[in-house]
Amino acid sequence: MESSDDQTTEGAPSNDGSPEVHPSASLRGSFFFVLVMAAFFAAAWFGVLAIALERR
Repeated sequence: MESSDDQTTEGAPSNDGSPEVHPSASLRGSFFFVLVMAAFFAAAWFGVLAIALERR
């Protein structure tokens, strides 16, 4: 997949020579990253609430 080079495009823009050829792919990658982070955040809060409700 193309998730392996999402973090390296900022630090090294010369790894493929033209980092801004596909702005829609970059937008899709950032949207996917935000979606995954939101899912992790929701899962963490679900775990915290489950533990808090179980203890009282």
